[in-house]
Amino acid sequence: MVAGVTARTVNGTVDASNVSGPLVLSTTNGNVRLSTDSLADADVVRLSTTNGMIHAELPAGLQGNFDLSTVNGAVSSDFPIPAASAGRATHHLQGQVGSLSRLVKMRTINGPVTVSARGAPATH
Repeated sequence: MVAGVTARTVNGTVDASNVSGPLVLSTTNGNVRLSTDSLADADVVRLSTTNGMIHAELPAGLQGNFDLSTVNGAVSSDFPIPAASAGRATHHLQGQVGSLSRLVKMRTINGPVTVSARGAPATH
């Protein structure tokens, strides 16, 4: 059994670094920041906030089904994720990277979503 991390708050920042396993981080009024070097093939990543930014540093070469979105802000990613539709190119990126089915979902209403690749490419 993989423990992972689940962290929730209403007012404040959720900041997780050097963590692994399934990751569920959320807040209502605050930022969500994640930095991880390693995830197993089945480990999901779910980050959410309503009023705040999301910044995730994920292992380079990470594979999965990515779904990144914001309403008022921009979405950017180091991973090759296509825009969900032409009209929402800066607000919603969604698509498969590699062959793994891992879910990587990040959502905010008011703020940017930024995903950066960290370290050397992953081996899985």
